[in-house]
Amino acid sequence: MLTSVADVDNLLLALQAPDNGTRGQAERMLDEYSLNAEIIIMLMTRTHAAPALTSRQLAASLLSWRMPRVWKQLGNTDRSAVQGALLTCMATCQEAAVLRILGEACNATCQQVAMHHDLLWEDLLRLLVSFLHGQSAIHRVAALELFVALVDSIGARLQQHYADLGQIVIKCLHDDEIGVRVASLAVIKAVTSSWCLGDDGIKHWEGAAAATLEVASAALSRPAKDPAKGPLVVGSLRALGPVAGASKSKNLCLSAARLACSVLADATLGRSAEHCHTQALQLLRALVRVPDGLDKQDVAGLVPLICRSAKDEAPDLDDINDVGIVAQAARDCVRVFVRVDPATTLLAVLEFAEKAMQSNDALDRAAAIHIVSYAFCGAREATPGWAKLLVNALGDAAVWVRHAVCECAALLAETLRPDHVTTEGLLMLLAGFASYMPNETSPDVLKRAADAVRGICRELSSDEIAAVLHGIVGALCSTLALTMRGAASAVSAEELAAVLAALVGALGAAA
Repeated sequence: MLTSVADVDNLLLALQAPDNGTRGQAERMLDEYSLNAEIIIMLMTRTHAAPALTSRQLAASLLSWRMPRVWKQLGNTDRSAVQGALLTCMATCQEAAVLRILGEACNATCQQVAMHHDLLWEDLLRLLVSFLHGQSAIHRVAALELFVALVDSIGARLQQHYADLGQIVIKCLHDDEIGVRVASLAVIKAVTSSWCLGDDGIKHWEGAAAATLEVASAALSRPAKDPAKGPLVVGSLRALGPVAGASKSKNLCLSAARLACSVLADATLGRSAEHCHTQALQLLRALVRVPDGLDKQDVAGLVPLICRSAKDEAPDLDDINDVGIVAQAARDCVRVFVRVDPATTLLAVLEFAEKAMQSNDALDRAAAIHIVSYAFCGAREATPGWAKLLVNALGDAAVWVRHAVCECAALLAETLRPDHVTTEGLLMLLAGFASYMPNETSPDVLKRAADAVRGICRELSSDEIAAVLHGIVGALCSTLALTMRGAASAVSAEELAAVLAALVGALGAAA
């Protein structure tokens, strides 16, 4: 039976025991007594008074998990007592890890108050505002993090407070503590992403948008080794997308786009570069969706920068399909750009690719193939001569480039809408594969080439493929024979089987 704080401390220790039997018994005891308001309040005291940090964190977690179930069983008097005790816990806790979990318990309680009483827990909001004006940095961070959670869970009920919150957040963006600034940026993102902000509400957050740009600019000027640089840049980029989308301000979109370009060009981001560059590309992807946020000239200017980011600087030699997150973000970004403005984006991508194919760096050439493919996938419409770049690249000396052609040919065959332009390009690709495949020396690329041929053949009718059928079947048979004769080479049995299966499958599709 739980009758004292010592009993509760022992229960918390038992819940952390390595022995399954001990933990199971403790969980049953917790289920039996946790519906009692007195025990719940006693558990709250252990969040700052239990001997071990792990026990204090566990006590806070139990409150968060159990509160929805407990609340239904409590009378009004006990509910008021629990709310008061929880606020006291928040105010007296001095450990950031525990305070964060207590915030989750407050969020759960706030949802119960809204659900069962149709009310907003105003006392909690007053406490959080007092934290934001207080001297404790960990409480300021905890308050901002809890506001993010509350916006996500009961955002509509907070709508009346958004104007005041916007002004407080602007102040917090200039806080001396980096953690407070980062948490403030998260609040901006949460509020401006919320469906319940409304057109009238965004005007209260325009100042926050300007302050966010200031924070980002200041962060970029920090030294490369400053640990605050990355988190501030990432937080700013995350916040600006929703703000720009909600405000629909062209000036803000242009300022945010310039910031994203500066981040992509920044060589001093160190270990945070990958994260910062990914967020910059995601911001550009959000900005191009804003109606009238970016015009054709803006799009044309941004596309080459995005295309350059599509190069995977450190590809996995063991898994050629394992693409870095920045390169993948750039490909996704181009696909969105082309859906918004197909003509401008495709022209800019093709111009970039033609120049990139002249590079001595094979990874530049492979990236150009991929980015063209993603652009056409976004448009879903082919343009005259669309396959010429891929066909020419089949003869590239680098395996990376040939692999990219095979992968992209299969993808485009499946994605492009059927019409005479698409068909013309697919037939050009088949003719190119017919000339190239017998000379391919890489088993992996040969398998992918066969898979691409099979995919293309499936998209063409028998009448359409008739003009190149003899050539492609002859090439596949020749390649199959050459592969069988080379079975004794350094290729493993598994690789050989995969190549042969792909070639037979391509023959079946072509026939």
